[in-house]
Amino acid sequence: MRKILLIGLIGAVVLIGFFLWERGLMGDRISETENINENAKILTITSQMKGMSYKRQDIEYEEDDRTFRNYFDPNLRTSLDWIKEKTAGDSNFLCWWDYGHMIRGYTSRDVIIYSPSEDILWTISSKNGILKALENFLLGKK
Repeated sequence: MRKILLIGLIGAVVLIGFFLWERGLMGDRISETENINENAKILTITSQMKGMSYKRQDIEYEEDDRTFRNYFDPNLRTSLDWIKEKTAGDSNFLCWWDYGHMIRGYTSRDVIIYSPSEDILWTISSKNGILKALENFLLGKK
């Protein structure tokens, strides 16, 4: 009986901690905002946990009437600047999904995949007919 109570207590603490972290109630605050273009900005978030302070960056941008916010790696800024300056505005990129939001938000270029797991299917560009081709394949149509 003690084991079950202990496991339940640990589970509750984990869930409460996740809830607080997800809602930004553990000392996260936006300390800097840098506008990249008319639809995107880089947010520097300062977090305080147990007396320790650390910073991270997120990119927030609007696309297709939605607001996206994801991790931004400042070490990739030179590469993102190169993409922005040296590629055509209608370029498409196939990349690992974690970089998709950075490329999309920072450079305003289109990416094939920008979100993980079940969202991957919906982030594939339908304008190229990929979804229709996949649907036809799955339904056995030609």
